[in-house]
Amino acid sequence: MRLDEMQRKAAEGIDASMAVSAGAGAGKTRVLTERIRNILTRTDERVLAITFTVRAAEEMRARIEAAVDDLDPGRVKVSTIDGFCRHLLHIHSDRAGTLGGMEQLQEGEARAMLEASYREIEEALIALGADTLMHALDMRPAAFSAEVMDFYEELRTRGNLHAFRTKRFAATDPEGELMRHVLYMKQNYPKGNTKFQQALKAIDDEALSALSGADRTAFLESLPAPGGKSTFRPEDQEKFDRLRREMMMAREEENRPYTEILAQIFRRLDENYRKHKDAAGAVDFADLLEKATALIEAEPALSASYGHILVDEFQDTNPLQIRFLERLAESSTVFVVGDKKQSIYGFRGADLDESAAFRRKLKEAGGVVAELTNNYRSHAALVDAINEIFAPQMPDYVPLAGHGTGDVRLEAVDLGESASQEERVRKEAEWIAADIQEGGGGSRALLLRTTTHAAIYEAVFQAYGIRYRNRSGRGFFETREVRDLLALLRAKAKGIFDAEALRGPFVGYNREDLFLEAKDPNYSTQKKRACLDLLQKIDVYGSAYDALQTAVYATGYAVYVRERRGEQGIANLDRLFALAKEYDAEGSTLYGFVGEMERRARWEDEGQARFGGDADIEISTIHKAKGLEYDTVYLGALFTKEKSDGGHWNYSDLYGAGLCRDGARYAFDQNADAMARFREEEARRLLYVAMTRAKSALVLLRSGKETEGFSGFLQSVAFTADPKMPKPPKRAQTVPPAHAVSAPVSVASRKPVTSASALLQTVEAPYASAGFGKKEAARRRHLGVLFHHYMQRAQGPDARLRAHLLASARRRGLDEARLSAYIDAYDDLFGWGEILAAEVPFVVDFPRVILEGAFDQIRRIDGKIAIVDMKTGTRGAESPAMAVYRLQLGLYGMAYRQIRGTFPTLYIYTPADGKKTEVRLTTEEITRIEKMLKG
Repeated sequence: MRLDEMQRKAAEGIDASMAVSAGAGAGKTRVLTERIRNILTRTDERVLAITFTVRAAEEMRARIEAAVDDLDPGRVKVSTIDGFCRHLLHIHSDRAGTLGGMEQLQEGEARAMLEASYREIEEALIALGADTLMHALDMRPAAFSAEVMDFYEELRTRGNLHAFRTKRFAATDPEGELMRHVLYMKQNYPKGNTKFQQALKAIDDEALSALSGADRTAFLESLPAPGGKSTFRPEDQEKFDRLRREMMMAREEENRPYTEILAQIFRRLDENYRKHKDAAGAVDFADLLEKATALIEAEPALSASYGHILVDEFQDTNPLQIRFLERLAESSTVFVVGDKKQSIYGFRGADLDESAAFRRKLKEAGGVVAELTNNYRSHAALVDAINEIFAPQMPDYVPLAGHGTGDVRLEAVDLGESASQEERVRKEAEWIAADIQEGGGGSRALLLRTTTHAAIYEAVFQAYGIRYRNRSGRGFFETREVRDLLALLRAKAKGIFDAEALRGPFVGYNREDLFLEAKDPNYSTQKKRACLDLLQKIDVYGSAYDALQTAVYATGYAVYVRERRGEQGIANLDRLFALAKEYDAEGSTLYGFVGEMERRARWEDEGQARFGGDADIEISTIHKAKGLEYDTVYLGALFTKEKSDGGHWNYSDLYGAGLCRDGARYAFDQNADAMARFREEEARRLLYVAMTRAKSALVLLRSGKETEGFSGFLQSVAFTADPKMPKPPKRAQTVPPAHAVSAPVSVASRKPVTSASALLQTVEAPYASAGFGKKEAARRRHLGVLFHHYMQRAQGPDARLRAHLLASARRRGLDEARLSAYIDAYDDLFGWGEILAAEVPFVVDFPRVILEGAFDQIRRIDGKIAIVDMKTGTRGAESPAMAVYRLQLGLYGMAYRQIRGTFPTLYIYTPADGKKTEVRLTTEEITRIEKMLKG
């Protein structure tokens, strides 16, 4: 692995703790991987690597496995911080107080429990003075309770729950002290023409000294602050600022009774909420950090478990996380890497001041602070332009050196004034569509600050035949189809229908139904009873994949999704099936799958699934695109602004608790101003992140003389007119085709969506029955899932994966010896041709049906493309179901021909006897298959 000099020092200096600032495209993941490789090969110590997302953890784990031969999995752990906290609390549950259980609450569940906790103590809060506070702030009970709970969650995330109070200052007479200091400065700085000095020259010393009461207060409040480092000594300026702040804060004492009421409310709510969680054996995300930190503090020896701790994306950590890392790393060598210019997660509590303080402490303790300033992602000309824009706007900006070469494109396009925001966005979408039609550009992305206008871009792209993939703010777990299915499975797993499950298409309640059910628990409709019958067919401790199959194919839900969400919706269903199959392979159950999906939905949600072939462009929020790169990046809707905070109270370490009360709101206003400045700085960093995703082309789109949103940071950029209009699409292009593993599908199609096996069971003859009972059939099916998992993942004989799957079979009471024999037989196949892909999903439109499924394997055998289907029955090639297997594989061959235009060679592989059976379809079989597909 080739590293530059700065990267090499960071990767090889494993004996010292380091804090590395890694600019965009500087290869920080490569450095992290190489440093871990050096630790593992040069020492016997264990390594813990903390990443920001599950996806990043999986990528790093894969890189480490590729970089280190014969890796001992016990020596390195790669995890998100919440995942590692769960790990600690699980293995030390006796000492952590989590022995009774530790179900992690999803966001909605946590909020519901918090609301229940609040309602339970609402009358007690009135006794604490909540009504007095509501009257003082002119608030209604509903708004008051919502703001209390929102702010409680924010205080916990930032670790400030017990710090909320009115700030006390040292000065006993700050106004008098400030007046004396002003007189001192008037006498000691007579020369100069600052606004501060001009104001003092306008009043003589005697009149100034005579000021008292309201006149003195008004004068001191209106006096400009002393500015100009060359005129005033810093200590005199700082004293003026401190004393005036303390003078203004003195009247905040009027708010102390109210902030004390609020503090008591937060504490009482916290106590009751914790009581509810303890009773349920549940934790929320903040609990994981709090409990894990308390465990490390109580058991310092646990911090010695890892000799080296590495933390990625350190700029995105919040105070709770930093406190945990500080305790965990007390006996370890620490390596943190991040970039303050890319800190964009303030809404999750990310705190640059806290992370900067951590770096300072590390340096003071003898650690090394280093910079990675070579950008290997973007063209040098793009990097220079980005430096030129942001260097004047960001304090302590360290410019990057670009190393990309070749063609480069940087455009700032003014599309002219528009009557509305919607018209602006439509112009931008049409310009991008025209640009795509011109060709070239490689991978493309449209990056947006929010999803507010994404639907307009989508509509224009659809109208002009532009194939797009939406990975923007509506993440995979927020899509309607995924939410519908998870709500249904949650109803089965937890034995109760929540409002989302009742409103979903499987039950279909309207407002009246919801009202009637709330009044009468026995209320039901025919559709709900049908849904309950459906759930009876699902085993909560069985396969998640089987449960999804039942929910989707026994109800016609796939057709419902296709009609409403088209190809993207079907792709999301396929991905949920893939997640379920992967989870089944871990030996887990539907119940566990639901919990895992809820956890991912809260913390790891990402863009929607790929819907087959290449897209012309991806649509994404900037947050979703963090860590990604594209050849061409378009930045649209630059005018978009973030909503400003409302609220009746706030908090900062500097000014303490602030209340929005007339006559005593100085702390509130100062806190609000500080938050506004923080939001502006973070918005600037967000724009920086967006621009640094581009490798060779960056296009900024603006309509007229915009100054709002991102446009305010681009005033130094010269925008020029460059009108473009896309060509009207051909009729066949109005629905974006996917052409890699899916044939074109009409969104308006009302044909049934079916799998090959389901089609054979309903149209032809059912599979031959071996007379197994339900439990035995399920065990055999689960064993097949584990075998397919090996077939999908193994790149060669894989002892580690084999051991993992055999352990999973053992836990589930499956035939471990049979699985072992199957894997042995499969390992002999690695010399048979070349594996091109495994578990390849497809969706193909035929005249009679829409066929979907997955090719087990695509291989190149004797120079020809072959589809290999794996059948795990105990009779191998002598199975009585072989005739049906041949038809199923024939359907797969037809699907492949529809996609690629050529018919592949077909094989059935049976690991029970190790036979590879080539399937040459007879004329009769072809006729039967065509009848199924075409009628």
